[in-house]
Amino acid sequence: MKLAAFLSVSPMYFSQAVAAIIPLVLAPLIVQHAGVEVFGVFASLLTVSQVATILTEYSFDAIGPRLLASDRAPPLGCDRNNKAIYLDVLLSKAIISLLALGITIPVSYVIFRRMLTVSEFVGIFSMIFGTAALGGWYLISLKRLWLLASLIILSRLLTIVFLAYMLFKGWGDGETFFLAYALPWAGAGLYVFAKCASNSNAEMSLRRSFQLIRKGAIAFSGNSGSAAQNILGPLIIGGVLGTTNLGIFNAIDRIARTVSAVLKPVFQVLYPRMVRLNNTDSLAARAHLFKYFRLAIIFDVFIIVMAALGGHDFLNMLYGEDVANHSWLLFILICWLSFGILNNILGIQGLLASSRDSEYGVGIWLCLGATLLTMFLSSGAQNYLLWVGVSISFGEFVAFCFYFWCYRR
Repeated sequence: MKLAAFLSVSPMYFSQAVAAIIPLVLAPLIVQHAGVEVFGVFASLLTVSQVATILTEYSFDAIGPRLLASDRAPPLGCDRNNKAIYLDVLLSKAIISLLALGITIPVSYVIFRRMLTVSEFVGIFSMIFGTAALGGWYLISLKRLWLLASLIILSRLLTIVFLAYMLFKGWGDGETFFLAYALPWAGAGLYVFAKCASNSNAEMSLRRSFQLIRKGAIAFSGNSGSAAQNILGPLIIGGVLGTTNLGIFNAIDRIARTVSAVLKPVFQVLYPRMVRLNNTDSLAARAHLFKYFRLAIIFDVFIIVMAALGGHDFLNMLYGEDVANHSWLLFILICWLSFGILNNILGIQGLLASSRDSEYGVGIWLCLGATLLTMFLSSGAQNYLLWVGVSISFGEFVAFCFYFWCYRR
């Protein structure tokens, strides 16, 4: 039974592993062959697109599966109704995307001190459309994991091929590389949209789409806080210190995020188990939680020691001496990751799994508030890149203290 359960989710494990590793391949490739400044432009455009997708994705990953599980359309039932739900959600995202695209203009001006070029705008739009139309929530709910995994892997492999060829030929700059990164992703989304829109006889409804937006407002408030914390560092660095420093930050940050992405499937499998335990035996759930908490501390100590002892050599091997000179930033970001792992255990596997949603949301916003306050207080300091890293790590530490207090009281 356990083997069958593992095999059923193995496509997502494999695709997420590829999605985690490929950005770590891209970053050194661009930095070593095109320079940190070019990678900074690429990373800046990626940050702008992430700001937009926070809005367009809204909270539909939570709302969509609930609709598919409702009486209106059982998950494996009427294909026409399932496709109608997908199209309703996609129309809702299209409505919100008008606001999202408008926001990209001032955000990009803060980072670049200029308006977006046509190719940059096309790349950002492609990222928004690809993320919206791919509908990961839809394919996962319908148990079409192989299709989703195949689209993710194929789009990322095409990105590697395009960028490697461009770098080999000496073509392109940061915005061209970003366009090569975004177009395969848009192609994956277009495929899912075409499959759902063709021969389905399903109709979009503006009324239903606005109802979805209204239903998702509360969930969006928590999701947006968590997402904002993830992009706050790059956004501030890009606006204050420019694209070169943003390139350095993102190149180093990519290592921490790769570790986080590799751990993500573990947490995804763990969460349903913790929900079931909390519903049947809260004492057993508490015992399991603190077992996972102790394992997380051991893992955190290991990665922190590795970053302290071998961080400079590892960065030098990946990116060269210019980035390796900022190895102290890797240590700080690994500390941020360590608190993030503990916050996942206490916040998501503990509080959220036991239906203590409001406490979990408070922790997210305390984290964001502490990060913003520390960034503001240190805004006049020298080596602001250091203080941005310290700020986001301090925010995670504040959330950890709150979650620990909530669970121990």
